[in-house]
Amino acid sequence: MDLISIVLPVFNSEKFIFKSIKSILNQTYKHIELIIINDASTDNSEKIILKFKDKRIKYIKNKFNLGEQKTTNVGLKLCKGKYISIMHSDDIAHKNKIEEQTNYLNKNKNIFLVGTSYNIIDENEKIIKIVNKKITPKKINKKILKGKNIICHPTIMFRKEKINYRSKIYYCPDLDLYLRLIKKNKKIAILNKVLLNYRVHFNQISISKKYKQNLFKKITLEINNGERKYKLFNPQKILNINEKKLDYKEQIIYHYLYKNPKKIRDNYIKYIYKEKKIDKYLFYYLYSYLINIYILFRNNKRIYF
Repeated sequence: MDLISIVLPVFNSEKFIFKSIKSILNQTYKHIELIIINDASTDNSEKIILKFKDKRIKYIKNKFNLGEQKTTNVGLKLCKGKYISIMHSDDIAHKNKIEEQTNYLNKNKNIFLVGTSYNIIDENEKIIKIVNKKITPKKINKKILKGKNIICHPTIMFRKEKINYRSKIYYCPDLDLYLRLIKKNKKIAILNKVLLNYRVHFNQISISKKYKQNLFKKITLEINNGERKYKLFNPQKILNINEKKLDYKEQIIYHYLYKNPKKIRDNYIKYIYKEKKIDKYLFYYLYSYLINIYILFRNNKRIYF
């Protein structure tokens, strides 16, 4: 039986870390090593982790907070398994997850990385949505190359190879990883089986954060398409953005991303008044009315503008 490595970065996860670890240790596939890297947590995460006496656990604690990407890289360097699985500290793996993915990679030598279908759960473990993927590796590649991150990161397992996450990609580092793998002609697959409960903290995603996530996604695509150099990329320029100080064009895009039709129109009028020309931003102005139509149609109301 081959050894399988599971990398679990942890930062201030006292609320969920116990169930996350337990779900890995209770796998039907027993020959595993669980590498837990504590990224200098300030809560009770360490106390909870140390309660587990399982010899399969390797525990490392960072002296300083390194961030999720660098912390995951610390774990990757320690892996001894044939395959490596990534786990998040607030998610729950189904008991047959490791076994199913290991069997799949053993049988499909041409596949480098495999994800799975999953449940989206809330903080109380209520299932919000079942995301069941039935898609070919070819279609997966096409979607990823277009910037559509269709693989749930904590579902992945891949063959052991020199792999790392790029620390400047604060958001969507997994998309960046998949893009780099595709450039190396590595095939990616998704199992049509639900094997993970993926926890989403709905109240923690601010509009500001979403805006920055989209900018990181755009730049990630540009870097992988050769339009921008990673070494010259300064992520602080995005992280320091104050959305209240964006110019009219940026405000139009900002509110387009978050479907705020009135704000799109308000900023477009100001933009036209300032620039005194009609250009591609007219699309967003017209689109704002389609948003209204959709919302009102969905709510079965009469349409007013």
